[in-house]
Amino acid sequence: MARQSRTTTSDPMGRIVDLGLPGVQLPSPLALDSSVLIPQFLTAFHTPHPRVALRAAQLFALLQSSGAVGIITSTVANEFFHFAITATYKAEIPNHHANLVAHFGRRRGFDWKDLYKIDGTILQRLDSDLERLRRFVRGNGLVFLQPDDLMPVASGRPLDEELVHLVGLYGLDTSDTAVLVEAQRAGVSSIATLDQDMHRAVADFDVYTWL
Repeated sequence: MARQSRTTTSDPMGRIVDLGLPGVQLPSPLALDSSVLIPQFLTAFHTPHPRVALRAAQLFALLQSSGAVGIITSTVANEFFHFAITATYKAEIPNHHANLVAHFGRRRGFDWKDLYKIDGTILQRLDSDLERLRRFVRGNGLVFLQPDDLMPVASGRPLDEELVHLVGLYGLDTSDTAVLVEAQRAGVSSIATLDQDMHRAVADFDVYTWL
């Protein structure tokens, strides 16, 4: 994996690239946000908006045709599998309504967390589906980052300090910021996303998105 780093300054060092324009060339490696992974690979758990599904499909077709390597950070992997888990529990709520009523003493207002708290067997049964999903994603040429892929934080700050610093710099939540920190530590300075808030990372990243 290419090793590179950027030093954060007050002036943006990256750019926002509109994937809706013809002739866009993808860099390699390219970090992938969960917003593009979920509509591409989790349609069995959730039906994405047609426009979102089309954009995700276009991105992965472009990844394949360009030979670019798609990178999945540990935070994105967590978000990706978590989405499948929560979607499964939401779908199971009607089948477990009586147990939920008996446990919580109310008849409505249940969410996936309520069912998760009282029944872990649903997740145990989902285990084989998650493993097949993991293999399928890897089989599509994507790479899950491993601990050995990560360099020390380029700024020299402790990881917790770097996270808080970049939250303030980018104006992003900790989960989004953690994705960017992991990408930077792997020497990746480009990210593909469907989320407009990730545009704020242009201080350090080339952001591939749809405008």
